[in-house]
Amino acid sequence: MVTEDVVEEHNGVYGGKWHIVSPEGFDLPEGLEYLKNSWEGDEDCGDYRYLPTLRVSGLSLNTAIERLNDIFGLRNEILRLEMLNCTEANAEFSFRGIAVRKSVELNIHNCVLTFSMLRDIVLEVCHENTIVDLSGNIFKKRGNDGSYLDELEHISEKNWHSDVKVLNLMDCNFNDKEKDLLRNKLKSYPLKL
Repeated sequence: MVTEDVVEEHNGVYGGKWHIVSPEGFDLPEGLEYLKNSWEGDEDCGDYRYLPTLRVSGLSLNTAIERLNDIFGLRNEILRLEMLNCTEANAEFSFRGIAVRKSVELNIHNCVLTFSMLRDIVLEVCHENTIVDLSGNIFKKRGNDGSYLDELEHISEKNWHSDVKVLNLMDCNFNDKEKDLLRNKLKSYPLKL
């Protein structure tokens, strides 16, 4: 019988990515160095040597966003943010903050999200041509979802989401009726559903 070796993912920078799988990983010196080295120049003038990719997995959404906001409150780099298999946030959780604003590509997969989080993410995007890929998630239904969808529709009508290049909601737990509702409410978004 042949067995395959299992390689555990650890906090660290490898494969051109900063991987964070525990709260201690947010303070890795090599991770902060990886961010720092992506930028060449001073605050007013400079160039990106590479777009840093940061992958957070297996943590609660609350912890992840809180710690990311702490890191990027003091840093100027933009990044590609991946959040995978993160545990559900508490009911009061807001997906607002510096980490989302610093992302030019936001990939969140295999997590439990809400329409309020979707609203927060769309409002926080501030880089031209940002890719928002929320495919493969579970959207938890709540009684006030209609108000968040109305807000998204209002944002859509006012074209306040023009920085979003792609809004991918494919392979989520939406039934056909919910997909039709989303297409109607988000009709001016670059939506993949």
